[in-house]
Amino acid sequence: MEPQSSPTKPIFKRDSWGRYEVWPSPHAIALGRMLRRARLMAGLSQEQLSYKSGVSQSVISRFERGLAPGMTTERLMAVHI
Repeated sequence: MEPQSSPTKPIFKRDSWGRYEVWPSPHAIALGRMLRRARLMAGLSQEQLSYKSGVSQSVISRFERGLAPGMTTERLMAVHI
């Protein structure tokens, strides 16, 4: 049996007003990079992918940067390339 790994703690940084913000998780960043790579290999801009998937360009941009942790599975599945 493999030992269970403990959940990762969020990484915090201070914003320009001195408040703490949570950095995106490494897993979210890796998934966003994979989406971006697939989008670029398909020759699509974020706007074109937005039109084809019905997901707004701003959500695609945030997801590619690992900043859309609340994205639902249904929305993610709509962004197929």
